[in-house]
Amino acid sequence: MSSADWQNVIAEGQAQGFEAGATWERPRNFPHFQNGFGLSTEQLLERINNKQSYGGFVDVK
Repeated sequence: MSSADWQNVIAEGQAQGFEAGATWERPRNFPHFQNGFGLSTEQLLERINNKQSYGGFVDVK
């Protein structure tokens, strides 16, 4: 995939509300997209530690 192709993929993912791993400083992860549903990394980790995750997915309700 060319750099221009990746830029199009990243722009579309971000337009849909996803965070693109390609924008991270370390490590850059081009194929990775995620949505934290308005929760910070710390809030998501707290839910994992409080057993508010099921099958690897965090309960964001």
